[in-house]
Amino acid sequence: TLMKLITGELTPESGLVRITDGIKVSYFEQNKETIDGKVSLLKNICPQGDYVNFQGEYIFAKSYLERFNFAYEQMDLVAEKLSGGEKSRLRLAQLMLTEAQLLLLDEPTNDLDLESLMALEQALDSFPGGIVLVSHDRFFMDRVCNQILSIENKDYEVFSDYFQWESW
Repeated sequence: TLMKLITGELTPESGLVRITDGIKVSYFEQNKETIDGKVSLLKNICPQGDYVNFQGEYIFAKSYLERFNFAYEQMDLVAEKLSGGEKSRLRLAQLMLTEAQLLLLDEPTNDLDLESLMALEQALDSFPGGIVLVSHDRFFMDRVCNQILSIENKDYEVFSDYFQWESW
């Protein structure tokens, strides 16, 4: 609900949601519906040309996909043939190419193997903006989060890590 309020998919029953003017938001949705299943992995991240713009630097698209643990032979495969974890990695690769200042990640670790999880951690670590993460993966949260927000009814608390929240 929080993420849908931030993206404007939902409107609040009361109160306001304010996003600073000019802030670009990218959203990692659980169902990965923004992936075009009819085109290749390569065309999903680079519809035209051979290079992607990653944080102001042009990188060969296939090299960029390798950072997300895709093999060359997979890159021309149509996206609908990917497993759930591979679709997650592709969606994350797409998100990291956006010019967003805020990433909304809804259960990004679902279906990821250990290697993919490490690639995700590296990608998030290099992201220069803010990240709002919803996850049940407490170890992942401890590795990538510097604050945990717990929302209970209309009250909320902020914690420095998962174990502080668990103790509370």
